[in-house]
Amino acid sequence: MALRKNQARVIALAAALALTATACGGGDDGDGPGASNNTGGTKAPEAGKKGGTLTVLMASDFEHLDPQRTYVSNAFTFTARLTTRTLLTYDSKPGNEGVKIVPDMATDEGKSSNEAKTWTFTLKDGIKFDDGSPVTCADVKYGISRAFSSQITDGPHYPHQYLDLEEKDGEPVYKGPYVPGPNGGFDKAVQCTDEKTIVFNLKKPRGDFNQSMTWPVWAPVPKSRDTKTQYDRKFVSTGPYMIDSYVPDKSLTLKRNPHWDQATDKVRMAYPDKIVATFGDG
Repeated sequence: MALRKNQARVIALAAALALTATACGGGDDGDGPGASNNTGGTKAPEAGKKGGTLTVLMASDFEHLDPQRTYVSNAFTFTARLTTRTLLTYDSKPGNEGVKIVPDMATDEGKSSNEAKTWTFTLKDGIKFDDGSPVTCADVKYGISRAFSSQITDGPHYPHQYLDLEEKDGEPVYKGPYVPGPNGGFDKAVQCTDEKTIVFNLKKPRGDFNQSMTWPVWAPVPKSRDTKTQYDRKFVSTGPYMIDSYVPDKSLTLKRNPHWDQATDKVRMAYPDKIVATFGDG
């Protein structure tokens, strides 16, 4: 139940941002998606068109941009939908269709076995980071490992709660990739059977485990580009946009990610050429 409540916080904002991006590329006749027609009804939303700049005014900067630290709804909406792909995500459709979970980086919604204590996902072909390197199971596993570090704070604790890990005093023995220490069963809890197949072993059966896959805490991070706490300022993108410039507490500008492939992504339409978020008075 807690998982559903947390996810529900972001759905309305995600839908709103998707519709705003659609409108950004609309026609120039002054009639928006909800404009009245001559018969007193409303016009159907126009198909989006690529181009232009979407400007977002925000009262303050994001708490975090690092996917393993993203938990607050505005960051989830802005970064998770635009820059960070996950194994599964919410569909970009209005109404009830917008709460439907669909494959994102994964080929399907996951396969459960062992009475829902084991979940297996397969990565699609053609998923790449913003430098053109392919996303592999090892990248997904490494991203998850970061969530256990004491340096990577404030993100959701789904990996801590769900994965079958050794514990001491109710906390996982594993402390992430930055300090030497016991693995605490992490390699058994998260397994790469090949470059595209990732297997999660859970401590208890969870028929809804795949719903948590929509959260960026499970997102891939390439080990070679991990800058620990500084990853907040220059994270690696897998979505249609990547960081162009970022001045904390002032502005964040996203540009198109040249290595994002629409053929692998049926959720994000990526209409604007640029997205600019201005914080406070700018």
